Amino acid sequence: VSHNMTSILSLCSRAVLIRSGTKAMEGDPQEVVAAYQSAAVLKDQANAGERTGSGVVRITGVEGHMESSGAPMGLANGEPGWIEFRYESRKVPIRDSLAFGLINTRGVYCSHCSMDTLNQTLVLDRPSGSIVCRLPRCPLLPDDYTMNLMLREVGGGCLDYMQNATTL
Repeated sequence: VSHNMTSILSLCSRAVLIRSGTKAMEGDPQEVVAAYQSAAVLKDQANAGERTGSGVVRITGVEGHMESSGAPMGLANGEPGWIEFRYESRKVPIRDSLAFGLINTRGVYCSHCSMDTLNQTLVLDRPSGSIVCRLPRCPLLPDDYTMNLMLREVGGGCLDYMQNATTL
């Protein structure tokens, strides 16, 4: 039994997806992992008090992709890929900045990426869409990573902030 998508893809010839204690799918690891990842959505934290911000823009989904397959399958160490952040915005255009951090299963903060550090901003000019963070070479070791994320309006306050938003 594993939740480590990279290990499943590299070690297994067959995979089983279990949802709510019931076998939901069985077969080729790439297909099963893709089904698992496509079903992974942001945790509903609006009522749990963990999601803060103005709500003018909300991140609605996050997926990690490996360049070799393009499918949502998590990320692999040393492989090129990207993280896609889907959003919905009640105000367009809006200038903002995205930051996210990744924490491994041992609770260690492993990576932080911030557009502020790069002195970059985004302009969201549609009510919904995707923000893509390209990784020429993924620096993460095989593991499951919990993501904290923040979207901030340039010159303004927090639009969306979530701790433990999703798992990659």
